[in-house]
Amino acid sequence: LAPLSRNTAVVNQSGHPAISLPMGRAAGVPMGLQLVGRDHDDHGLLAVAEVVERLVGFAREPVLR
Repeated sequence: LAPLSRNTAVVNQSGHPAISLPMGRAAGVPMGLQLVGRDHDDHGLLAVAEVVERLVGFAREPVLR
């Protein structure tokens, strides 16, 4: 887990909001998109995430296999 956390440590400590959106699969591996917002701008980041979800056709209910 430690090698993965180095990608988010700066964001976690800076006060910037972040969100990860599922983007489907590539070669059977789940892919995601991480968005980072302006300092303490949670609402702005959520608005952008909502637009991205609509543009990529994000399924609200995942298909379980």
